[in-house]
Amino acid sequence: MSDDVLVRVEGVSKKFCKSLKRSLLYGAADVWTELSGGGKHDELREGEFWAVKDISFELKRGECLGLIGHNGAGKSTLLKMLNGLIKPDQGRIEMRGRIG
Repeated sequence: MSDDVLVRVEGVSKKFCKSLKRSLLYGAADVWTELSGGGKHDELREGEFWAVKDISFELKRGECLGLIGHNGAGKSTLLKMLNGLIKPDQGRIEMRGRIG
């Protein structure tokens, strides 16, 4: 990452499941797959949906970013990923500093 770029988001996506029971089952399966050295499960399974899909941007020193959109557009999910509260299912996030 160059010295000017403070935040780089490349191809970030996050999926969730509507059913808590199914979400727990998928989560356990994903943890087992990750521990056994398998690849990530990138396609949607039954009951899943993309909250954020393929987001990319860079923020340089002195720049600001505003997130606008309808309810359910993924604004809070993206901020949670930037703050490190949840991990993206795809893509990567590089940061220097912190998000306010």
